[in-house]
Amino acid sequence: MTYDIRALAQQLDADKDGRPPDLAWLERSTREPDPFWSDLVDALAPPRGVRPRSRPGERFDLYHDLVIRHLTGPDRPALRWYERARGFQDLSYAELHARVGRKAGEWAAQKVETGDLLAVVLHPGPAWLVALLAALRMGLVVSWLPPLGDLFLGRRLDALKAKHLATDARYLSLLAGREKILLQDSLAAPTYPDRAHTYAPGKPCGMLFSPLHEPPSEPRPLAADAAFLAAARDGIFVHGLGPGDLLAAPGFHPLQHQPALLFTALLAGATWLEIPVAEVVADPKLLTQFPVQSLGVSAAVRDALLARNPGKLSGVSHWFRDLEEPFDSEAWARFVAELGLAKVPASSLLVEPIAGGCALQSVRRRHADWRAIPAPGQPYVLRDAITGKEAAGDHGIFNFAARPEKKPAKDGHAVVSRSGPELAYGGTPTPRRAGRVYAADEVTEAISGLPFCAGAFVLPLAAGGATARHLFSLFVFTGAETPEELAAKQGERDAAIERTLVSRLGSEFLPDRIAYYPLYPRLKKGAVDLAWCETQYRSGLLAWKSGDPVFLALTAVRGRCVMAERS
Repeated sequence: MTYDIRALAQQLDADKDGRPPDLAWLERSTREPDPFWSDLVDALAPPRGVRPRSRPGERFDLYHDLVIRHLTGPDRPALRWYERARGFQDLSYAELHARVGRKAGEWAAQKVETGDLLAVVLHPGPAWLVALLAALRMGLVVSWLPPLGDLFLGRRLDALKAKHLATDARYLSLLAGREKILLQDSLAAPTYPDRAHTYAPGKPCGMLFSPLHEPPSEPRPLAADAAFLAAARDGIFVHGLGPGDLLAAPGFHPLQHQPALLFTALLAGATWLEIPVAEVVADPKLLTQFPVQSLGVSAAVRDALLARNPGKLSGVSHWFRDLEEPFDSEAWARFVAELGLAKVPASSLLVEPIAGGCALQSVRRRHADWRAIPAPGQPYVLRDAITGKEAAGDHGIFNFAARPEKKPAKDGHAVVSRSGPELAYGGTPTPRRAGRVYAADEVTEAISGLPFCAGAFVLPLAAGGATARHLFSLFVFTGAETPEELAAKQGERDAAIERTLVSRLGSEFLPDRIAYYPLYPRLKKGAVDLAWCETQYRSGLLAWKSGDPVFLALTAVRGRCVMAERS
């Protein structure tokens, strides 16, 4: 069968009663995706525009289709970003192409070759964008990491084993020992030849650190197929993007949503709008300065907008939320009412980095919702949470295929139930933060060198309130101390832990709560016995021992033995 792509995208609006449209075509597209993808690529070329060179099952010329294809018409911005000192700035497609040529020339002069694995350590912005696209132009396999801290970077770069590393001089202190693979800026290097690499089907164009998978420090491949096809689909079926439109998502987790959102914008000839979430929280009126075709609204941005009341978001044509953020229906209803969005369509998305874009999306309603549909053309299966086999009923863990020709993976994490033609999102089978893995082992490693830390463990505890979420609590053993000494030092220790985690891992890894025990943990093979810690905490024994004079006396004796061993 053939698919009228533009017509089907328009049909994803729910009716006036909120009921979903006829989605019979959707199931066909997930079972037999090849005709869907072929028609989708044909729908990408605007009237009188340049057709994409990428063809499903044949080749993927990512750089041409993301950048070069848009050089023939008006010179529109590819990137608009905000800096507090300078305000909003633009980088056009033409200037982007020129910068990419210079950067690729610099790298080619330093023996960077097609197929090499490159790590980019930069925050999202113009330098980051140029580096990612230079890698695609040269046919590299590119990985990117925000420069959050030495431990965060060290663990991931050790696992990645990149041949080259691109960064800024500001971050060199976080990358000690990797000087041999650092790429240098060279103004004397020639511009890269006027060509772009074509990736073969199934070949990786990226190695990403998905926070949706355990461990989050393990790199996973992004196939060129997924990067191109998902971006093309999401631009049409989710965001409704066209040339010159703006796409923004301040506060959305960068490692989960990039480069998927960026590629979605560029493939449509649109503009990616990069605004740090801290700036939006400080001044929500930044979101009212331009008409935004599709605006991602995180819970933090929602709350800032409600608190600061910047006025109606009259320039927004569509808004979307992360399906996996805790769902507060009352807060979202206030957001829609107070920001003037009652007639603006909204979507809920689950973006999977190694799928290149949405694994789940929703039909468009005029309010936030917890229901979703499989992304069109995305093969999937529901698996039983216990056996891992295909679920016999209508409830299971959603598993997607990273590429159309691959079988669905077995490491999904979103629990869903069929609700008519839709899927009701039911959270995750294990505690997570908005669907993302909380790297407890990295947190305890980061603080292990603090002088008061004799051991530590993390437990997720169910939170109260309107949303179903977990609080990740950090418990620290301080060794031989009296309860009075422990209480007197708690404030300075909380501050030390926060400084350490922010500097070594980034603020994302801050725990929700910190508690201390004037005890020593049980060790197993030289490491803290986490199973023992959890049993002791949940049974109440840790709290009891922390106040019992006998156990405190035994801990004091053990402390003297520890000091004697160290001396």
